[in-house]
Amino acid sequence: MIYISIIIVIIIILYLSNAILTVSSHAITSSKLTQPLRIAHISDFHNTRIRILINSILKQLKNSRPDMICITGDLVDSRRTDIAQAVEFVRKLAEIAPVYYVTGNHEIRSSRHDEILQALHRSPMTVIEDEAYQVNGVNLIGLNDFYGIPYAKRSELFTRKYQALKKDGMFNIVLFHRPEMLEVYSENGADLVLSGHAHGGQMRFPFIGAGYAPDQGFRPALTQGIHHKGNTDLIISRGIGNSLFPFRLNNQPELIFIDLKPEKQVEE
Repeated sequence: MIYISIIIVIIIILYLSNAILTVSSHAITSSKLTQPLRIAHISDFHNTRIRILINSILKQLKNSRPDMICITGDLVDSRRTDIAQAVEFVRKLAEIAPVYYVTGNHEIRSSRHDEILQALHRSPMTVIEDEAYQVNGVNLIGLNDFYGIPYAKRSELFTRKYQALKKDGMFNIVLFHRPEMLEVYSENGADLVLSGHAHGGQMRFPFIGAGYAPDQGFRPALTQGIHHKGNTDLIISRGIGNSLFPFRLNNQPELIFIDLKPEKQVEE
């Protein structure tokens, strides 16, 4: 009987860690901003089918009324790709606010890559592939994921792409799946980078923190929250769904709201 009770408790904990949404908020001020802007940040949806989680996301978005919704990759999962389900999720998001999306490693490496991108381009959102859009008073840069690019070439590649797309004098926001390149983002002077990929470290432990993240290994440093380096802010989403490892521990799915405000508003 005691073993059954333990199993039930473990199942409840795992369910809550995977299904109950956490909402995080960050505020950033800058003299480059010309108007207030509320961004909702979503990452690593991974074709999740947990209905209570999806409904919670939609409810929070409707209540918070963001100016835009940014998705930083892995909308689909390469191991169990369901394009129609991902597009349906996007359609519901787009009813709330304009949606901007960049690819993650799962879209890039998928054997259905072309089919996925064609469907997403036809969906009611803006797919940004190594481009920049001037919207809501900011320069929104979206970069394709670097899956398959040798590590030694990634810093130079990011620098080349960012420098070609940045707008001097404007607040430059970069949507890019990978958080582990904070040093490079700072060296290039990006104002704000939104990333995912690390899944919050998947399992988080007291006194230790994150367990493991791709491209960072064990006890990774860049898995969630806001990180500052130089003039750059990096905000990392813990993500919504899971991929190869199907469970989270002490690491609930996360929806992030970011309020950008002109510096002068703080002084008034």
